[in-house]
Amino acid sequence: MSVSVAGRSRPSRGGPLEADNPEFKTFAVGIVVLTAILLVAAGLAFTRSTPGLALLAWVVLVAVAGVIPVGSGRGPRLAMDLPVLLAAAFTFDPFTAGLIALAGSVDIRELRREITIIRALWNRSQTALSVMAASLTFVALGDLHQWPQTPLVALLALTADGLVNYLVVGYGTSLRTAAPLLRTLSSMRIGSLRAFVLNYVCFGFLGVLIAEAYAAFGLIGVLGSLAPVVLGSQAFLHRSRLDRVELSLAATSDALRRVDERIAEERRDERSRIAEALHDEVLQDLYNVTIRAKVLRQDLLSGRLLEL
Repeated sequence: MSVSVAGRSRPSRGGPLEADNPEFKTFAVGIVVLTAILLVAAGLAFTRSTPGLALLAWVVLVAVAGVIPVGSGRGPRLAMDLPVLLAAAFTFDPFTAGLIALAGSVDIRELRREITIIRALWNRSQTALSVMAASLTFVALGDLHQWPQTPLVALLALTADGLVNYLVVGYGTSLRTAAPLLRTLSSMRIGSLRAFVLNYVCFGFLGVLIAEAYAAFGLIGVLGSLAPVVLGSQAFLHRSRLDRVELSLAATSDALRRVDERIAEERRDERSRIAEALHDEVLQDLYNVTIRAKVLRQDLLSGRLLEL
């Protein structure tokens, strides 16, 4: 069974400043505007204040965890900041969690100027939307310290986060690449679907543990909880490389099979040409020799051979 570790989906890598089509631009601007409106609404609805230093520390942690996403073949890339963002969603109100996601979702391609400003804003906005959905679900249905209900509520929050993230990224990528939506969604995973979902859920529960560590020990507890994230990212990276090797081996095997089929076909053609040549040249002469031998035999038996 293949094993993979799930992460947050991000758009696939393109060329430097790859142009965006009008359909994607319209969709991306709509997501950015929607995120801004929901952030303002959440800020008005939730008045809980967060120290600026703690907020900055969470932004830095999210940026460090997600700065180097892992590729998923030709599809969107998967960032490893999911547990940290979920921990923020379980710890803070939707406004604060969305603000952390918006500011901390750093994409290294932004610094390299490999993506447009619209796509960078869209990527940050869809991440903030998914985190706000998870936080709102968690705040509405449970509390961090209500065990054993907390993991169940966290699972529902993870589901809300994943639905928003994958649908927005999948639809946006489908518009940008003109690929079918189902094909785009199927490319947003590494390994088998069962293993991917299982590890996605495990990463979601890891967010609960990080949130509990923050509640008990502060930022030191969060730093200590990041070790599984690092291990998961390494496992994810190795799985991604293994998938690429498997695809390369499959392509090589397919090429060798086509070569074998071509050689076999050429051999069949060569045998047909040899058979035609034998039939047209050698067999006619052999047939003539056979007829003359029969005539000579008849002449020998009838006694006419000596006369001839």
